[in-house]
Amino acid sequence: MRRLLWSKRYSRTIYDISEVSGMELTKSYAIVGSAGYFCYNGLFYKSKMGFFKLVATEETGHYLRIQRKGSKRPLYIAYQPALSY
Repeated sequence: MRRLLWSKRYSRTIYDISEVSGMELTKSYAIVGSAGYFCYNGLFYKSKMGFFKLVATEETGHYLRIQRKGSKRPLYIAYQPALSY
């Protein structure tokens, strides 16, 4: 993940990484962080998903689900899928 001032690399030996499509942020509650003003960032809660961390500049419906092995709380990072012609 690259940000303006820093970057973070997630290794598959430490983290379980998978793609999630069709996830909607409606009916999710921001516990700590920004809930839609310029971005979605922070700790959120949604029924049937529980608590999760989220980083998204726009609601694309496509997310990478990154979870440290043995951890309870996943991180979702939004991305724009590549267009195929």
